[in-house]
Amino acid sequence: MKKKSSFQEHLRFVGGRVALMLAGGAALGLILGVVEIAFAYALQAFLATLGALGSAAASIPSWLPHDNRRIVISIVALLGVARGVLQALQVYIQNATMEESQLLQRSRILRWALHGDSASSSHVTTMFNQRVVNTASALYSIQGLVVQFSTAALLGVSLLVISAPVTLAAAAALLLFAPLLLWGDRRIKDVSADAIAHWDKTNAHLLMSIRNLLLLQICGMQDREEALAQGSLRSYVSKMYRFFALVSLKVAVPQIAGPLLGCLIAVISMRRGLMSPGALITYFYLFQRLMQTFTAVNQNASSFVFGLPHYGELFSWWNAQQADDGAPVVADEPAPLTQARIGWRLKGVRFSYLRAAEPAVDKLDLSVDPGSTVVVTGPSGAGKSTLLGLMLGNLRPQLGSVSAIVDGKELPLAGCRTWLLPRVGYVGPESFLLEGTILQNITYGLPGSTPRADIDAALRQAECQFVASLPLGLEHPLTEQGQGLSAGQKQRLSLARALLRKPTILILDEATSNLDMETEARLVDTLEGLKGSMTIIAVTHRRELLRIADKHLELASRR
Repeated sequence: MKKKSSFQEHLRFVGGRVALMLAGGAALGLILGVVEIAFAYALQAFLATLGALGSAAASIPSWLPHDNRRIVISIVALLGVARGVLQALQVYIQNATMEESQLLQRSRILRWALHGDSASSSHVTTMFNQRVVNTASALYSIQGLVVQFSTAALLGVSLLVISAPVTLAAAAALLLFAPLLLWGDRRIKDVSADAIAHWDKTNAHLLMSIRNLLLLQICGMQDREEALAQGSLRSYVSKMYRFFALVSLKVAVPQIAGPLLGCLIAVISMRRGLMSPGALITYFYLFQRLMQTFTAVNQNASSFVFGLPHYGELFSWWNAQQADDGAPVVADEPAPLTQARIGWRLKGVRFSYLRAAEPAVDKLDLSVDPGSTVVVTGPSGAGKSTLLGLMLGNLRPQLGSVSAIVDGKELPLAGCRTWLLPRVGYVGPESFLLEGTILQNITYGLPGSTPRADIDAALRQAECQFVASLPLGLEHPLTEQGQGLSAGQKQRLSLARALLRKPTILILDEATSNLDMETEARLVDTLEGLKGSMTIIAVTHRRELLRIADKHLELASRR
């Protein structure tokens, strides 16, 4: 059974600043209600000073000066200005609440995406945009509801004071519309769920198409994928039109009912003498202001109901992150770590991806001695990349344990990861390049300036002689895709960057897959010279790296 979230958890989720803004909204609503009531009575006094309302018919409270026309006009003007300022402040605080919420949630998602174990790009972009925007919109609506309910409460009390029977009768009449409004909210909730599904589908299609654009063009499938994405997008827009229609219906109810009921109240009150003319003027004004407030309540309630599924999903994600973070496993940092060689010990490790038929890794035992070279081979799907993820802490085993071996001690990887990763040099199957020069790319992540001799040595070890032949050499500009360089050249630059870090651990994930046999052989010669000074873990489909292996781990396909 799912545990019900506490009010305190929701407060922590929305953040202290947003919570304070919501509290400020409640105070603002009360002040606005007081100003509206004072303005209603001031309007009566204004009509009385003009002679449009006889003193006998007026019902002006004693606290309001009403004998001096100049003072009365000044009060009316002052209250009108105050009401305008407060309404402007309401708009400001609603928008500030929305922006503060977006800032907080996006900051959390950024931290999770960049510092967490792993994250899907589709999931991150959906959370960062659609979920955050609609969650912030829901809080924008809550802020509006807080202000409006506070104002409506005071207006309702004032109407009861003026005439309880008339107010109760009007409330009973308005309750007749409640089933229609509740029906609208249920339909909005359904529309929101459909809109989320279609938006997510559109986003997934777009990201998949961008990642595989060349393949789509080669296969001639771009028109099909565009049609699928466009179809999802049109479905999303049609759901939004349904939402707008439902909101319009809900907004229309008090707008139509207000004047009709107000006129009916005025006629009945005059015929039966339920209120004096002056009191009726005040009542009519306050009743119409209450109906306008209910119009805004309906609009904000509709937006809140629409955004609630997004809020719920983002809240569930945040709650899960809070539970996962927990108390970190603390490990004593060995000293000195800068030159310490590092190994691993995996005992009975099992890891399975969500909805996978078989575990990617199961009952795996592996010892990697510090300073040794381990070559991992196996067919696609055998769990080679999963093994690297487990060894680097990007993935957490569901069974078994992963430990780092430092100076003969076994330390839980969960407590070592923060100091382990800076000591890793990594070369993956896809070369990570950023927009900038070759120098900026290979020194990426290094603090301070790097000696030119170290740069030249790393380029030489990585077989990057082609850099010298470029017109601008190290200042040669690169795009994110490394246009103008071959796949092998980009891979060698990635290796130079890894070696320039002077790592304790070198991870090679299909790092020679794009190299010709001659270049690969020279690189393996270089790696052989590095043996012993660092721990090397190489995942490969090719056989050349086996000649430097201290240990060969061959994984079998589990498919």
